[in-house]
Amino acid sequence: MAEKFWDLLEGERLIAVIRTKDPYEAIEVAERSSRAGLKLIEISLTSKDAYFVLQNILDRIPNVGVGTVVSAEDCIKVIEMGARFLVSPCFSKKVFETSQKYGIPYIPAAMTPTEVYNLRDLGIRYIKLFPASTVGIGHLKALMDVFPDVKFIPTGGIGFDTAGQWLEAGAVAVGLGKHLLSYSEQEIKLGREQILFHGYTPT
Repeated sequence: MAEKFWDLLEGERLIAVIRTKDPYEAIEVAERSSRAGLKLIEISLTSKDAYFVLQNILDRIPNVGVGTVVSAEDCIKVIEMGARFLVSPCFSKKVFETSQKYGIPYIPAAMTPTEVYNLRDLGIRYIKLFPASTVGIGHLKALMDVFPDVKFIPTGGIGFDTAGQWLEAGAVAVGLGKHLLSYSEQEIKLGREQILFHGYTPT
């Protein structure tokens, strides 16, 4: 399961990261993103009524993951609900160990070289660079220079207008966040196609 997920991630290069104060908006954005072709949908547990949102989309949308997972209890609960992958804004040893036990892909976050090294030392190769917008592409390139075997997924403040720049810099994928709330289905579809098939993003 994990290997197929990493292959999908590297092929798609985009994760829809959904965090809202309105659970019905979260459901609608997830459905809109899925219809537009985004194949990896992440629902943050900090969204209002996140479990309600998950209950309403897990059976209808494939490859739904859960973000902001920081406890073993939440980890087990969302895995039992059907989550396909887990993401954290930091590193949680308990979530890591639980994800390994269940064979679920886990993407922890790091920002500093020391954090990246420690995750790499545990055998983790896919790492979320968060928050990406506060450090910039130069930070990503610097980390890639010293950790060439790590596959970074910048997340935070990235929209279709900047996603291509991160990918061209060497990111394996990017997380598209709050910008998705304002994109239409057609805009999401166009943005995805331009990134995947043309190698650039709309301006």
